[in-house]
Amino acid sequence: MIDTRLGRMLALRFIAALLLLGVLAGLRRLWDMDDATDRSLPLVLTATVLVAVIVWALQRPLERLGDALTHARRVDGYQEMLTLLQRMSTTLPVEDVVPRLAEVAARTVRGPRAEVRLWIADGEYWAESWPEHPCASGAPVTVDVAYGGHPVGEIEVEIEEDDLSSFDRTLLNRLTAPAGLALSTVRLSYELRRRVAELQELTAELEASSGRLRSARRREQSRLYDEVARRVIHEVDAAQDLLHLVELAVGDERGRLADEAVARLGVAHEALRHISRGVFPPMFGGAGLAAALDTWLEGTDLSVRIRVDDPAGELHRRPEVERCVHLCAVALMADAAHRTRRMQLGVTVSGDDAVLELSGERLGELADEARTAVCDRLESFDGRLDLGPDRLIASIPLALGEEALRP
Repeated sequence: MIDTRLGRMLALRFIAALLLLGVLAGLRRLWDMDDATDRSLPLVLTATVLVAVIVWALQRPLERLGDALTHARRVDGYQEMLTLLQRMSTTLPVEDVVPRLAEVAARTVRGPRAEVRLWIADGEYWAESWPEHPCASGAPVTVDVAYGGHPVGEIEVEIEEDDLSSFDRTLLNRLTAPAGLALSTVRLSYELRRRVAELQELTAELEASSGRLRSARRREQSRLYDEVARRVIHEVDAAQDLLHLVELAVGDERGRLADEAVARLGVAHEALRHISRGVFPPMFGGAGLAAALDTWLEGTDLSVRIRVDDPAGELHRRPEVERCVHLCAVALMADAAHRTRRMQLGVTVSGDDAVLELSGERLGELADEARTAVCDRLESFDGRLDLGPDRLIASIPLALGEEALRP
């Protein structure tokens, strides 16, 4: 890389030499000498003085001309930046903007390497360098890039000199304005793409969760149909057959058949009541969650100590959340019943959360189907399930329950 000061000095000397030759030619013609040898010394001295005066008077214009001659290719870098902005708004892909910025910055100051870093959210950044696999061969110089008063990145260029010249630094600083617009546009595009990816991922998770819920609903409906057919319809059909026999029987036989038919209908009725508890606990309307859980336990051989700590009745005023807690508790206890018969269940309402805690042996061996069903129910209320070897903790924010109460 040619030294900037040396290039300016050579350019000025070249211009001064041209002026000197021109003045000499003019003086010789003006004096119209027949023998130039006799007056060569005064002629040279006079020409030198005139050139010195002219150079001194035209020092600033000549320096600008020397800069233009020396840095012609560097000045083109700014034009390249403007061309880059025009292409960015039309045909240039967003992925190519940052590498092209690095290339333009390096070419502007004629450095062997440049790197552009774009600030992204959460302390992350996207960096691109030019050339793609550079080797450090100089001292780095970094300039900040901002847009609208907010930092959006930085440009780092390597130079082979000890420091940038004022002209190079001016060009590099001028690049920061269009680079700020370019990097701001790239960051916006990056954020939009990341947001789209997050929404697509969330949509996929919701679709998968919805599919699991539909599958669980179909399985639950099938289980209810089978249980109703086995425990209710079977008893009703038997009672109906007995009633037909009552019409044909006489005496004591008729009374015995009638009593047996009534007993069968009673069994069907009690079975239907027990099955309906899995659909909607009848005690919710009155005594609340604890009574509903006790009612469900009556049809099992489990030994569960139940504690509900909700002095202000916050949970009972949010029926959707209360029902979710009940269904999760029932699902967890039903799955754990295959491994242990003794459990402790506590529901605590503290602050803005309802926390369900179930403890007992081997509770962490939760079946995948039960875990999926419980997690899907909790996620619908922005809740979560934490698993331990002998403890399960489900927490549900109460804020979403308030939304359900609004008209």
